[in-house]
Amino acid sequence: MARRLADFRPLTAAEQAVIAGLETGHVTVLGDGGLPGPEAGDDRRVRAGLIRWLALGAPGDGDVRLHEKGLWIAGALVVSDGQADPIMAGTTPGLDLQGCKLDHDLGLLGCRFRDPPVLRGTKLETLNLQGSHLPGLRADRLEARGNVFLRGVQATGEVRLLGARIGGNLDCDGGRFENAGGWALNADRLEARGNVFLRGVEATGEVRLPGGRISGDLACEGGRFENAGGRALNAAGARVTGAFFWRPDDNGNRADAKGALDLTAAEIGHINDDPACWPGPGDLVLDRCRYGAFTGHGINAGDRIRWLDLQDPAKFGQEFWPQPWEHCAQVLREMGHPEDAREVLIAKEERQRRVQREIAAARLTGARLRKRLESSETDHARQACANDLKAADEAFEHPGDPRRKAIRDEVMAASVLRNHEIEQLRADTGAIRARVVEKQGQLGTRGADATLAAQSAVTEAWSKLAPLRLRDGLLRALIAYGHKPLRALGWLAAFWLLGAVLFGAAYGDGGFKPNNAFILSKPEWAQCADGGARRGDHPSTLACYLAQPEAAGYPKFNAALYSLDTLVPVVELEVQDYWVPDAGAAAWARYYLWGHIAAGWFLVLLAVAGFSGLVQTRATEE
Repeated sequence: MARRLADFRPLTAAEQAVIAGLETGHVTVLGDGGLPGPEAGDDRRVRAGLIRWLALGAPGDGDVRLHEKGLWIAGALVVSDGQADPIMAGTTPGLDLQGCKLDHDLGLLGCRFRDPPVLRGTKLETLNLQGSHLPGLRADRLEARGNVFLRGVQATGEVRLLGARIGGNLDCDGGRFENAGGWALNADRLEARGNVFLRGVEATGEVRLPGGRISGDLACEGGRFENAGGRALNAAGARVTGAFFWRPDDNGNRADAKGALDLTAAEIGHINDDPACWPGPGDLVLDRCRYGAFTGHGINAGDRIRWLDLQDPAKFGQEFWPQPWEHCAQVLREMGHPEDAREVLIAKEERQRRVQREIAAARLTGARLRKRLESSETDHARQACANDLKAADEAFEHPGDPRRKAIRDEVMAASVLRNHEIEQLRADTGAIRARVVEKQGQLGTRGADATLAAQSAVTEAWSKLAPLRLRDGLLRALIAYGHKPLRALGWLAAFWLLGAVLFGAAYGDGGFKPNNAFILSKPEWAQCADGGARRGDHPSTLACYLAQPEAAGYPKFNAALYSLDTLVPVVELEVQDYWVPDAGAAAWARYYLWGHIAAGWFLVLLAVAGFSGLVQTRATEE
């Protein structure tokens, strides 16, 4: 049965003022229009049921008419006059507009609500709760054809806008959202055709926008988001067509996140940020995040490397996230900063390879601990191993750190850990917490000889770590992991000069001979050997030979050309066809020649691999 105004009598003074101002289209200001106290009198008290009836257009009462501009009240203490449904969770004795369709705007400015308003599935033009005090808001699936204003609100419970659809802006500027340890503003799958303003927001608890679709900007200038140990601002999977602003506001107040800034798989038009506002180490998550440009400060390699270094994949049990680095480099390159892009990729290679080496080193540490456990014969020795394992655990901040897991995987392979004695030791020390393997026969390829198996594990771990260190050191020094392949030319030039000096010195000391078996068999060479008929006062066989008339037509030796001819595989100067180090006179020159030739092949092939990208650890496709 439809209610009438008479059903609400007697009316408080505030309610009479609201009724009197309905047809004016103006805001009914109660008192000074400011936020009333929790125990305000009848001049501020307005029942939630009356507000609901008026917002719906006062159905059933032809004497009460709502203006086309909608219902606008400022400074009301909204008191509950209903009952929460004892069966349905999330209902309220307060303002309940769940499933209602309002043809006008609803503005409750600077109002204090004793119970969370419920607007689930509500359809209306504009919702304005600016400056109001809310013990929470339940507005899942809200549909507003205009804007939703939560500017300056004070919310002491969860504000829910899950799946809300807003035709304009969601404006939360200057709002305070408090729900420590929970969700302060929960707007999963929000759709806003305008902007989302979180400028100057103070949020305690997680602010959630995962899966949101924002056609304008996500503006967080001067916002303070606090959820230590969790996600402070969660925009994972969000699509922001415009800009993501994370910078100080016009008054110099910095945007700040005490907790994670999660942009996992987000798609953003461009990022306008300031290095002074970046979150702390480990509190930035950019895995699979994509954006079109940087439009704020820090558009250089140094700042962007520091920005990317704020990520800590180990916190989430991951080894490394290459995609954020590669995408950042792509954006810098497209913005006309190719050198900065290259430096970002080099930094990415360094960090990715470092993680690989650290995991290999962790396996070696675990294998050594396993070997000690297998060879331990006393409780004291096993206790020392358990203490060392505990120390190794504590060296890593996060329980899911891959390096920590690598150590434990090796240690847990020890057969000693499967007997009751070590189980008791684990209980006493708390050092070994993982579940041990039940059957002693699962030792690996070395069979039942536990000590031999442990030694094999150490050898295998070291055999993997040492090549990684050598490979990465060479690639870093020679071609910057393939991002500066021309650097190999510099090394070729260095080897060329070194070869020219050494070959020239060897030649001057008589350490070369003709590379021609016919010449070496002729008398002019044979008789220049020690004690030969032609040797005379000549200091070497080579000097003697060169003084003979028969040698006048033999090609002259040129140390620079010889070094180049033997170093670069694709160069054929024919100098090495005529000269070769004499192993009898200068064996060191012969050995160096072999290394010289090998270095040339290695550097040329490395340069080719660098140009082709074969040595880069590119793991994602842009």
